[in-house]
Amino acid sequence: MRKSFRLFWPVIYLAVFIAAGFMIITLSDTSFSRQQMKANAEDVVTLTADVLDSDIKSYVNESITVSKSMASSSFLIDWLHHEQEHLNTDGDQELVEYLRSVQQEWNYDIAFLVSTRSKNYYYQGGISKALDASNPFDSWYYNFVRSSSLYNCQVDHSEATGNKITLFVNFRIVDDRGNMLGVIGVGTSIHKIQRLIAQKENEQNVEIYVVNAGNADNTFTWNTTCFKTADLVEELTGIPEEIISSPARKPYAAWNGNKYQVIINDSRMKWNIIISKDCSAEISEINDHMTNSLFMNLLITFGCIVVCTLLIRSMSHQIHKSENIDSLTGLPNRTLFEEDYQDLLRLHESSNSSFVLIEADHLQNFTNQSVRVRDTVLNIIARVLQEQAGKQGTFARMDNDRFIGIIYMDTHNTCSLIDHINDVLQEEYTSFDVSVCAGVTIALPFIPYAETLKAAEEALYRAKKEGEGSSVAL
Repeated sequence: MRKSFRLFWPVIYLAVFIAAGFMIITLSDTSFSRQQMKANAEDVVTLTADVLDSDIKSYVNESITVSKSMASSSFLIDWLHHEQEHLNTDGDQELVEYLRSVQQEWNYDIAFLVSTRSKNYYYQGGISKALDASNPFDSWYYNFVRSSSLYNCQVDHSEATGNKITLFVNFRIVDDRGNMLGVIGVGTSIHKIQRLIAQKENEQNVEIYVVNAGNADNTFTWNTTCFKTADLVEELTGIPEEIISSPARKPYAAWNGNKYQVIINDSRMKWNIIISKDCSAEISEINDHMTNSLFMNLLITFGCIVVCTLLIRSMSHQIHKSENIDSLTGLPNRTLFEEDYQDLLRLHESSNSSFVLIEADHLQNFTNQSVRVRDTVLNIIARVLQEQAGKQGTFARMDNDRFIGIIYMDTHNTCSLIDHINDVLQEEYTSFDVSVCAGVTIALPFIPYAETLKAAEEALYRAKKEGEGSSVAL
């Protein structure tokens, strides 16, 4: 058992080394997977931001170009200079026709003009109303005028077209002297931009928000599918509001927990576009894979330890057994028999087992002839004992001329077996005149081995007193 214990620790060290190797490989693979996942997420978000920014600019630039062209129209400048005269003679019909032609040609929802002098709001359907500084819905105009910007883009409700949420491009009209004559512009439903954004969100599994970053304020609350207020986007993304609404020229890009987030500023439209990709599912999948890999590696390592331990124990037992086999008779020696005694008893379910102590008669006479003759006699006795006991018992060599064993019979039948063994020795080996005496006692698991042996020695002593070839049971 000491050899088995000495061999056990190298197996443990080897298993720990293998497990550590597995863990290092798994953790390294997990780290690489996370880096790859992050790099992919960054590439996806950056590419989406660039493509979306380009698409939106392409979509809005048309409106900006058309509005700019209208703002420089000599017809509009002249009409505004003589607005009251036109209204007194032919009304606004000529202006309305102009606005309608622009609206229809470019397929806008609305083409409009606000006169600085009269504050009249003209569109393709006529005069919608006169703006009033005290009316919150008209705040877009006054805020735009105060901003001193040449143009801006606004998302607002269009009162003239049934309060549809509309993307407006507002452009100043100024004369040659730099005097502001009015505001001209066009408006189109934001559904197209929202569909474009929704398409990018579905394709790349990202979240996209658009926030006002410098356009004049109005009454629109910025709470549509993608157009939102900065404070709401802060709740959704965790990015501070001051960063979200800041008209920064330099793009913002950072990891926020499991989310990679980018903010790009469109200085022309004065929008901040926030793109956020949540990688929680991917990270969870990587972590689950790591956990499963570690579990399997530990399971395999544990299995190797168990298998190696069992093999070592088996090999150690076989080595120990071979070291304790009597070289002359091939039977187990006393040490091995005593170690296996309880196991030998448990092998047989019956409680009718007998402990046998056998001694060769007048072995000294054979020794006097020669050691070779003595050894031959001992070999004969050992072979006959095993052959006659068969599966009903087992024997071991106890010392010089004695054998010890267990017979799975009661003491009476065991004594009969000993008599039969003596008959075989007398009949088959007549030239040696071999016989044995035997002491027999009952063998029970709960009776200590030493007490059982002592009883068998007492029985053997009585058998020897009775004469050669005798057996006595106690």
